[in-house]
Amino acid sequence: MQKVKEIVGRCRTSLLQHKQSRMNAINNPTVVDWLRLNNPDLPTVARQFGVTADLEAPRKKFNELAGAIQRRLDVLDNDLGSLTADLSLKSTDPGKMLGIAEQIEKRCVDLTSQVDLLLSIEKTFCDADTTLRQNLKLGNLINAVPAMTGGSANFDLGLKVLQCSAGEESIKGDQPVLRDFLLKANNLVAKLQRVEFPDQLPPAAQAVILEQITRVIEAIRLIGNYVDYVDSKLADLTPAVQQLEQSLKALKKEQIAVVFSALPELSQQCGTIVTAFQKYAKILTAVERLEILLEEIKLFSISIKGDFLEDLFRETSTNGPLHPSSIAKRYTRQYFAGISGLFRICRFLFAALLGQRMLTEHLLENLLESALAQVPRNASDPKLKKAIIEEISQKLLADFAKPFPYEELSQLTRKILTDYFSAIEATFKKREISFPNETGELTFTADDLGKQQNTTPLTFAKLVSRIEVRAENLQECI
Repeated sequence: MQKVKEIVGRCRTSLLQHKQSRMNAINNPTVVDWLRLNNPDLPTVARQFGVTADLEAPRKKFNELAGAIQRRLDVLDNDLGSLTADLSLKSTDPGKMLGIAEQIEKRCVDLTSQVDLLLSIEKTFCDADTTLRQNLKLGNLINAVPAMTGGSANFDLGLKVLQCSAGEESIKGDQPVLRDFLLKANNLVAKLQRVEFPDQLPPAAQAVILEQITRVIEAIRLIGNYVDYVDSKLADLTPAVQQLEQSLKALKKEQIAVVFSALPELSQQCGTIVTAFQKYAKILTAVERLEILLEEIKLFSISIKGDFLEDLFRETSTNGPLHPSSIAKRYTRQYFAGISGLFRICRFLFAALLGQRMLTEHLLENLLESALAQVPRNASDPKLKKAIIEEISQKLLADFAKPFPYEELSQLTRKILTDYFSAIEATFKKREISFPNETGELTFTADDLGKQQNTTPLTFAKLVSRIEVRAENLQECI
């Protein structure tokens, strides 16, 4: 009889667990909400927000299964009650009672599969509820619009514009985002501002290179201006987009019936709002231009930091054609050459007899070389450059008499400085771009570059000019 009592104890524990599991499932607020749903669009709406499980069959099965389980629990309760009552009767056959107990235990075990099925249906509803609420985001609502409203060509076009102009992660699609372009552009500015010049590169050469870098940075500034301009033009549409996001956020806290009732209406609103963006479709053209523009700015950045600076340093170093000392010697020889040079020497000798400062070839050469060395690195602005040249001339020649030789020397100093700037600029402008295949930093290839320029060699001058023109042309795309 002891064995029968043990079986009865196990059965009561098992039944108690089954009752509790059933009670928890049928009283689960989430399950109750989903069972109350009476929405013909349930499968379509649920699928658009990530709920891929079949919900119709479980909805029909749940109450039927819960009822069947309750009926079996009632029967088992009665049978266990009868068996327990028989245990106190001495006339009962122990073997027969053991058989009855084992049958009841087997039926308790068999009931487990039905309870597990009920719990799996409960989990299906809970998972669907969690998935749906997690996916109540603007990006998912936008993706649902075509299926829930039919969509349109204008909607698709408006969506591309919205994806280009919006920074929200949930909205992003295959379209590049304007703000991402701006971030990349600003990163390129930082790289250009960190260009390191070779030691002992003449300051005039540095000034010319910095002038070109400044032009490119100014073009990048126009990218920022364009993005800000787009933001201002779309300012009347973005509040509606933000309101949709807020509505979806608030909807996450509502009962599921409210969610399903609201989503079709929100989809209609979303379709109207997104379609309104299609009138700014020119932004898509700007995106295409920006992709090319950024690649060319990147090419400039890579190239300016490559072999060019090293080659320029060699040309401006000792024995190079642009070495300041060599240029100073050449201008000095020209100044003292021929009949006019002889006449100047005579005038200097006569002036020396009168106590004025004597100008020799060696002194003039040093003065001109000193002038080339005194150009500051930041002499990139044309007006500033002119003022700097004048200042250097006045400073170096302060000890010389006027009008002769001061005026001539002043003119000569201005000429050598101007010519030197021009020579450096010419070297920069005619330098052909070597396509840096080995860097792996560019998305277009050398063949792409050749197609863009119709096989004409691309120089730094053409590249900088093209960057400036592309940046200015962005303003057309709004």
